Amino acid sequence: FSLVLFGLWITFFDTYNLIDRFKKLKTLNSLQKEIKYYEDEISLYTRQYEELFSNKDNLEKFAREQYQMLEEDEDLFIIIDE
Repeated sequence: FSLVLFGLWITFFDTYNLIDRFKKLKTLNSLQKEIKYYEDEISLYTRQYEELFSNKDNLEKFAREQYQMLEEDEDLFIIIDE
């Protein structure tokens, strides 16, 4: 009888009961996956940053493509497909 009572106490009533521990373990696993995702994103953006600023030509290409920047003697034509 005392073993059953002890099992019930540990499962439901203890400060560190099994139900809460499983919930916290699930949350921990979820957060670890989220950390891995953000570490991968940081790695990707760091690589892109280094690639962009390592070469003046890459930076110029990025500025031209993303911000439609041009040199003083150039004309820019934006073509919109309909």
